[in-house]
Amino acid sequence: MAREIMQDIKVAIHQPNFFPWLGYFYKIAQSDIFVFLDDVQFPRGNRGCVVNRSLVFAIEKECWLTMPIKKHSSGDRILDIKLGENALDSVSKKIHLYYGHFPYFPEVMEKLKDSFAIETDNISTFNINIIKNICKNLNICTRFIKSSELNVLGYKQEKIINLVKKLNGTVYISGEGAKKYQDEIDFTKNHVSLIYQNPDKVFSEIKSNIKEDHLGLSILHHLFLLGFETLASLFSKSLPK
Repeated sequence: MAREIMQDIKVAIHQPNFFPWLGYFYKIAQSDIFVFLDDVQFPRGNRGCVVNRSLVFAIEKECWLTMPIKKHSSGDRILDIKLGENALDSVSKKIHLYYGHFPYFPEVMEKLKDSFAIETDNISTFNINIIKNICKNLNICTRFIKSSELNVLGYKQEKIINLVKKLNGTVYISGEGAKKYQDEIDFTKNHVSLIYQNPDKVFSEIKSNIKEDHLGLSILHHLFLLGFETLASLFSKSLPK
């Protein structure tokens, strides 16, 4: 009897960011399961962090698009953070101001309108909802789950490994920036293969269609510039076969 070949289960994990950059969505597209790390401490910062800020292009220069949030304690988790007064309306108006003249603005906003209409006062809920919406329109069929639903303990890398194991994952897809602090030996000991995605290799198909120096901008920038159909096709071409 032939031995059954076990297929790798690729897991990626990230905080539920606010209109993330292209690499965030490419990581989702590569994974079988994507975990929204929502039960960790909200990152510190005087003006916020990428959980409530996104780099966009406004009036010929880069700037931060910020989702207003209410005051919170330093130890509050991401899933505990509440939106500020009229936050969604404020963000929507700025997006219209910055990108209303872009070619695919009407099409993209039409597909995202339900996400902007969501009744929530929670930053994590809003971010997760709109990320899922964008993935659906990019034909990304990854399974999503929140870390708060898994009841997994651990601190930093330990928690990451425990989450992957909880989901029976065999491969963890990481951003290159994590090389500075991740201990690859711990992943090996836990029978988890570690893969780093390299943006310089990942976006060879996309770079020919957009300005290379704008790769780090929010997914919104590229959607308004190229549209869902074109961006979905570019993602598909750049994914490993």
